[in-house]
Amino acid sequence: PGSGKSELVAFLEQRRERACIDSKNIHPSKDLPVISRFERILIIDYDSITQQELSFCSGKGDGSNDVDLDPPNISFDNNDLEAWRKSRVKALESLKDALITHFTSGDNASSLLILMDDNFHLRSMRRDVYRTCQEIIAMPLTGITDHSQTKIGFSSVYLSTPMEVCLQRNDLRSGKERIPVDVINRMASAMEPPDETKPYASFERFHVSIDNSDDNFDADVYMK
Repeated sequence: PGSGKSELVAFLEQRRERACIDSKNIHPSKDLPVISRFERILIIDYDSITQQELSFCSGKGDGSNDVDLDPPNISFDNNDLEAWRKSRVKALESLKDALITHFTSGDNASSLLILMDDNFHLRSMRRDVYRTCQEIIAMPLTGITDHSQTKIGFSSVYLSTPMEVCLQRNDLRSGKERIPVDVINRMASAMEPPDETKPYASFERFHVSIDNSDDNFDADVYMK
């Protein structure tokens, strides 16, 4: 929390929209960012799914009435935990549905970028996403006779934002968007950065690390 992951996702979406406009005047292979090469983009936001699940299981709504609460008054109960667990299943289901639709829509020659917006602090969480992609590749799909057509690229973006910066940003949040410090500390201690040399982690050979201390996502190095 506070590393800037959701801000990065929003930036990429905005950058692509701007690139689509610029593509009319700029040679795409030379000057446009990589993100512009994708014809469609889909964002799967775990936090949004969690809020939806929370409204179903507890009747608390979307959390909009919690903005006046500040620690130590904020607490996370069993409903929050259950909603979080369900969100992880729902997110993978959304990923699977999106990929199946993409490959069976008759327009699978187009390019689709799916951004999974979550902390993914454990390698097993990222592996679940990778395995879902593998399942789609191996799955018999309507209208697909040549499985070489079902190609999926997988990569992780690791935001190595300093802990003190994350805590400062978290302090500026309100309601349940402000995560308890002890939760952030536990997540930081358990953090498993992408590392393809670890056991059963070869799927992480494609990853990039970004230090988002200054919120400067517009730097050219992030877009190439």
